[in-house]
Amino acid sequence: MSERKLIALVVGVITSLLAGWLGFDTTSSVTPDRLQGRVIAVADGDTLTLLVGVQEHRIRLGGIDAPESDQAHGTRSRAALASLCLGRQADIAVDDRDRYGRTVGQVRCGDTDVNAELVRRGDAWVYRTHNQRPELEDMERNAKASGRGLWSQPRPTPPWEWRRDTSRR
Repeated sequence: MSERKLIALVVGVITSLLAGWLGFDTTSSVTPDRLQGRVIAVADGDTLTLLVGVQEHRIRLGGIDAPESDQAHGTRSRAALASLCLGRQADIAVDDRDRYGRTVGQVRCGDTDVNAELVRRGDAWVYRTHNQRPELEDMERNAKASGRGLWSQPRPTPPWEWRRDTSRR
């Protein structure tokens, strides 16, 4: 084993021991395709911060796009995600990384499939260019037909259009 790898291993062990001693959750785990930890912050309706041990990870919910904070229904969408996950343990099935360095994935808080629940409630759109789950489109159609959430507005503007139009100003 090289000296550099040995130092990294020793630092990792010391960090884990120190985290446990300080009371951090050391049962959380990270693998290349899965993250488990506690949700400590919600930025908007499709982005949260996950604490895994002592490391924070920005998570972008995959396949959906929620209204921006300054957009109509943005505050309600953020509140919906917070009510489902904030302060709770979460399991992230990692799909990818986005251009902002966030981990993109499918989020479960308890028994709830959060990505699907936000679409079902009408708190997010299906992000068709990034969606890998066809069942989300059925949930969106049902939310729209029932006038749930953002679909209670006469003509809600999808976030990708809102961002495009806002950036032109």
